[in-house]
Amino acid sequence: MHATAFTHPDEASDELGPSSNPMGRGAAANADGDGLPDDLLRVAVSYPDGETAGTMDGGPSGDSSGEPDQRVLIRTASQGDQVIWNYQLWLWPRPEAGDGPLEFIAEWPDKGIELTRAELPLDDILSAVDSVVELWPQPGSNSAQAS
Repeated sequence: MHATAFTHPDEASDELGPSSNPMGRGAAANADGDGLPDDLLRVAVSYPDGETAGTMDGGPSGDSSGEPDQRVLIRTASQGDQVIWNYQLWLWPRPEAGDGPLEFIAEWPDKGIELTRAELPLDDILSAVDSVVELWPQPGSNSAQAS
């Protein structure tokens, strides 16, 4: 999953540079009532059964060599500057087809973005995932080579 966060160029400052990631590392301590800093970009996914996984939940628990024993949304990579940040996110487990819609949730109080939800048809998302072609499989991967 890929996410991009934009800051208006007029609001850009040295505080929003590579050392101050809006989705975590380096976020300032302007905590509101929920104990999270206001400048923290919060992202979550709600499964069709109502269970959620979010970037604020921390990492997976369980055996580090196997699958997580809980639902997780983990930031696996990020890159940015004073105006734009790009994120790669990993959602586990993959929702099953036919379960209903998947809901994406975001909030960024410091930038005036209230709790926002967008519902997307799960079958469309899974269809797109199934059409991905892996060009360079990772070492040890069981993926078939692209022709």
